[in-house]
Amino acid sequence: MSRIHSRVTEAIHAGMIAGITAQLNQLGQAAGCAPLTWSIRLEDWHISGQAGAEYSDDEAAEALEAWADLLGLTAHSLAVAGTDTYHGLVDGVDIELWGVTDRDAFEQDTAPAEDRP
Repeated sequence: MSRIHSRVTEAIHAGMIAGITAQLNQLGQAAGCAPLTWSIRLEDWHISGQAGAEYSDDEAAEALEAWADLLGLTAHSLAVAGTDTYHGLVDGVDIELWGVTDRDAFEQDTAPAEDRP
């Protein structure tokens, strides 16, 4: 792929993320949901919303639960300790929400093996 094609693809992807983020957070705001950081995998159109580090553990858990209720997603277990994850299909679109809800457990689980107790 040429350099210009890569830049065009990156621009399209960035525009899609910006649009998805704006539209979903506007929808969520109207329903009382806190904003999330959204991304999309172009290969399979999987959309992911993350409650980022700007939220405390409790705020992240509340934000994720509110979004899951709004979108009709169900709790989904990940192998990473200290995270909450929700998943489901919304009108045929695969959507996942996740965030760190126990920072200590998350950091311990994701630390390099030599740094673990």
